[in-house]
Amino acid sequence: MPEASDQTLLSSTDGSEAPDEQLVLIGMGSPERDFAHGGRVFPLGEVRRVRFGRADDEQWSHRVRDDVLEVAIPLPWISSVHAELHLEGPRLRIVDRGSRNGTLLEGVSIGTHANLGVGQVFEIGRSFWMLRRVRRSVELEAGGPAYSSLHVRLLQRAIARLAPSDVPILLTGETGTGKERLARAIHVRSGRKGPFVAVNVAGSIERLLRNRGERLLAARGGTLHLEDVGELVPEEQTKLTSALMSLAASEEPEGDVRLVSSSARDLRAMVQAGSFRPDLMARLAGYEARLPPLRARREDLGLLSLDVLRRFANGRGLPRIATAVFRSMLAHPWPFNLRELEHSLVAAWGMIEGEPYEIDTETWDQACWRVEGGDPSPSRVEAVRRELVQQLTRHRGELGAVAAALQCEVADVRRWVERFSLRLDRYRDAG
Repeated sequence: MPEASDQTLLSSTDGSEAPDEQLVLIGMGSPERDFAHGGRVFPLGEVRRVRFGRADDEQWSHRVRDDVLEVAIPLPWISSVHAELHLEGPRLRIVDRGSRNGTLLEGVSIGTHANLGVGQVFEIGRSFWMLRRVRRSVELEAGGPAYSSLHVRLLQRAIARLAPSDVPILLTGETGTGKERLARAIHVRSGRKGPFVAVNVAGSIERLLRNRGERLLAARGGTLHLEDVGELVPEEQTKLTSALMSLAASEEPEGDVRLVSSSARDLRAMVQAGSFRPDLMARLAGYEARLPPLRARREDLGLLSLDVLRRFANGRGLPRIATAVFRSMLAHPWPFNLRELEHSLVAAWGMIEGEPYEIDTETWDQACWRVEGGDPSPSRVEAVRRELVQQLTRHRGELGAVAAALQCEVADVRRWVERFSLRLDRYRDAG
């Protein structure tokens, strides 16, 4: 069974390298230029040194001489000879070559030099960079996918190949990583003429099976998206397995159902723990795509931010994200992932008064999506979501009853429902 996983990318933080791996240099772009040159990926192969300097014109350029990659960046904050990466030896090192504006590692000046870890963000004159590792067998196009994350690039490539097929796809990942959006994208790319039918099965499978499986059959010729399958109790897992077996055995002429499921929980771990049926797992996961959390794909933050601003532009000029704000974004843990990024950027944009449009530090600090008691850990966020989903299902979306069960105010429940983008109608018709 093929699977998209983090095994493609290794996150070791020293210079050691397995024979089948290579380092990759990732250019994230500059917030000062709206990340116009983000998404640049340079497989380093046999390169042992990378030299950064300022371009003489407004064009980015790079060339390899012997075992040295020379990168010319068209930004005024970069010195003609700014910094170097030393890739040979037991440690990766970044060395400043007496630049005017210095070289930063995770937002802090390195002085003259510093050890560099794979996955750490370093800054060359307000342009942002990162090193990753990838198997040498992986082909990396110069253009192609919009994002810098190698994991996401490979995931997009696999999804593009599988979308027109009948292979059932399981999407796993933390809350807010974009599982529903990807499920819809798979349906569009599949070319199926039938509808996209989404059913949240958390806590009650009855909505899918009632009226002789009306909702399930409604997806014939199209795509059925089963949300939160990891929340099914054993009895409900048995019912879903039986329903899917009956559907597969049916010979209805309207066409089959393409199955896309999603879960915030690790179903493979649940199978190993005995809390999820392995035969149901086999029916759901012809291919498993694990969507990485935002904190694991920081190299995409610039391009993702630009995408959010473009989607909400409505004809307005896009605001510039100040470099200091982008450093803050890189350091943020993003427990709500892409959803939190979108809410924070849209809120910050709405707070800007007058021109030029710029999201500065003061605006960002006011708009950044915070939660009570500071930024919780991702595991805590998932635990809160799981309990909220269970109570919404138990009380059929009645917020007063949910608040009483959770011993909090109705306003608190509403806030969490909004932050998790939960649709109350999918719980109110659970009977």
